[in-house]
Amino acid sequence: MLTYCAKQKKKTACLNGSEKFVVTKNERNAMKCQCSECGITKFSFVKGKHGEGIGDILGTFTGSLIKSGTDQFQKVCNTAP
Repeated sequence: MLTYCAKQKKKTACLNGSEKFVVTKNERNAMKCQCSECGITKFSFVKGKHGEGIGDILGTFTGSLIKSGTDQFQKVCNTAP
């Protein structure tokens, strides 16, 4: 994921495996990672409803993917000869 690095003053990639999702004390979702170019720790808020845990965000996302895949499969089965 590309996030802004204050030291490089540009968006850079995160090191693989360094991404850590956290919920702040005021219940906002955030991500911490290390810059792949300079190694500094970066912090970025991520989208999500206020107070919703990161597990809930990922669960909702994967649940909607499974539901849409099931709906598409049923449409194909219904139209097959």
